[in-house]
Amino acid sequence: MFYLVVFCIPLSIGSSALIIPNYLYMSELGFLNEWYTLPILYTAYNLPMAIWIIKSGVETIPVEVDEAATIDGASRSYIIFGMMSVLCRPALARRRIIILLFGCMERIYTSSIHHQ
Repeated sequence: MFYLVVFCIPLSIGSSALIIPNYLYMSELGFLNEWYTLPILYTAYNLPMAIWIIKSGVETIPVEVDEAATIDGASRSYIIFGMMSVLCRPALARRRIIILLFGCMERIYTSSIHHQ
């Protein structure tokens, strides 16, 4: 529970409030106008939301499905990679859509970090 709270702190700040500190930090590191700057920032901002969405999606899968597969003789690796990955597809689709929308709304970062 502690790690979930720590990962979700950036969600409460808002990325627009971090434009100036990120600009100063990236200029100090020499990352301005580099191709890898925005992927680093987008990953740092969107990873907490992705973890939160996937965690909630995994929690909606009933434990009985796992128990029934074990009783039927399914191996642990098949349960994790075969069944649970299929049952988590709606959560993964939700994550993709939300992260795509967040990326589209971050035009401010693109214009401030990558200026010509």
